[in-house]
Amino acid sequence: MVPSERFRGKGESLQETAIREVREETGVFGRVLEKIGQIQYWFYSKEEETKIFKTVHFYLLEYLRGDEKDHDSEVDEARWVALQEAMGMLTHSSERTIMEKATRYLTAAYGQKIPVPSVKVEEIVPNDTENSNTV
Repeated sequence: MVPSERFRGKGESLQETAIREVREETGVFGRVLEKIGQIQYWFYSKEEETKIFKTVHFYLLEYLRGDEKDHDSEVDEARWVALQEAMGMLTHSSERTIMEKATRYLTAAYGQKIPVPSVKVEEIVPNDTENSNTV
C-alpha cells in the first residue's frame, strides 16, 4: 500500500515508496510483484482542520526477509494471516476489492498452494543495498 504523494520520499517512485512503507510499518522487506490497484477518498484531518483527498496505491509484494515484530510505532500490530482471514478483517468494500485482485493474482501464479513466508527471525539491515528491489 502506498499513501498519497504526501508520503513519497523525494525522487521516490510509487513502487519504491511501497517497499519503504511496508518495511517501516511491518518490519519486513519485499519486492514488488504487481500493482493491484488504487483507491481514492476524502477524509477530515483534525490536525489540519480540513478535508484531504487521498489516493492509496496498492502493490503486491513478495516477502524477502524480516520480522513483523520490528514494525514501527505507527502500527499497533503486524502479523501474518491467511488470505481468507485477512478478507474478513477488512471493513471497506474498496479494500476487499483490492484483496480479491491480490488473491486472483496469487491463485493464478501459485494455484491453491500459495506460499506462506517463514516466520524465522532475521537481522534487518537498514538501507539495504544488496537487492536493488529493496529500498
